Amino acid sequence: MNHWAAKYLTERWTPENNCWTLCEKVQQAEFGRACPTYDLCNPKDTLLVASKMKAAIDSPKWIRLDKPAEGCIVALGRSRKVVHHVGIYTASDGGLVLHLSEVNKVAQLQPLNALPALGWGLVQFYAHRTWLTSS
Repeated sequence: MNHWAAKYLTERWTPENNCWTLCEKVQQAEFGRACPTYDLCNPKDTLLVASKMKAAIDSPKWIRLDKPAEGCIVALGRSRKVVHHVGIYTASDGGLVLHLSEVNKVAQLQPLNALPALGWGLVQFYAHRTWLTSS
């Protein structure tokens, strides 16, 4: 695959290199835009992670998108109500999501339309407010 996302497939999950830090890296390196840095918490504490993610996406800094756009944040949850994981969307190959999880230990590109069958009951798309005003 000759695409920007391919170089991230060797990223390995650690508590310090997780789904959000991958989003930060990709946004800066591939799109030249900053991502807010959030205080790290224990990624195994899913209730705390979900609480922090809810606070972030409910803030006026993030705008929910009706449909995905190249490089947008993909918010994921195993249930249909709680976001606890994030990835990055690319329109390549019909729509893929790059994400890094503790379960898989290494970054993956998965088809957007396959996410529900892979157990992701919640899939939402977000852009940071500043991205909509930058060129």
